[in-house]
Amino acid sequence: MNHDIPMPASQVTLTSGGLFLARSDFWWEAQRVAGEADGLAMYTDADVLRAEKLRQERIELAGIRVARWTWYDVDRPPEARRTADRLRRILGLAA
Repeated sequence: MNHDIPMPASQVTLTSGGLFLARSDFWWEAQRVAGEADGLAMYTDADVLRAEKLRQERIELAGIRVARWTWYDVDRPPEARRTADRLRRILGLAA
């Protein structure tokens, strides 16, 4: 089910002023929104979490909004609907 969300590009390199910012899981160009599907197993310690927070800050400082979700947020119908509603709001598609 697409939840009335436009298809994003995937695995997009984000840059600002020609400098690498990050590779985003998903990218909605028109809305300048990066989507990040987080696997919680990657956050093994505080250094990994800190690096990810700094990465997101670099992206946001370039004027890009970031939407995050986990498998749990999209694998179960009630959570998937809430996640889709939140993403539509971030994309400016909510009524």
